Amino acid sequence: MLDQRTRSLTILARILAVTGALIAVTVFGMYGFKPSLLPDTSISLTAAILGALAAVYFVTIHQVLKARHFALSTMILSIVIAVNLLLIITSTGGLDSPFYSFWLLAIVITGIFGTVEIITIAGLTIVYYAFQLILQGLHAPYINDHLIQFGIT
Repeated sequence: MLDQRTRSLTILARILAVTGALIAVTVFGMYGFKPSLLPDTSISLTAAILGALAAVYFVTIHQVLKARHFALSTMILSIVIAVNLLLIITSTGGLDSPFYSFWLLAIVITGIFGTVEIITIAGLTIVYYAFQLILQGLHAPYINDHLIQFGIT
């Protein structure tokens, strides 16, 4: 019988693998049928490749590592998907991306791993916000539009 943490990590790993595969299939499909739908092709294709790698990692390496290093292997998979999400968010509009809500999910999922990981992901999110605000210019309408979003994050 598996304990609660192991069951949670098992479910998380499966969700992440499916997410990676779906990202890969969606982006590769869009690229194959209508590349004009992808605003930044190189970033989108990188995200698709990372998604495919996450799925392959789950089917191969994760199955070997989970016997002894289950949490570590799941964290590696989580990091790959987090980078993948950041690429997709960046390539589809940054803070205005419709996929930003997935990043909120990534922040919540981080709670499974512990305090250090929560602080790391929160720090990365704050740095990303600061970078985007400086990049877009520190004008009041842009800051006001994203202040509520930052608070929710």
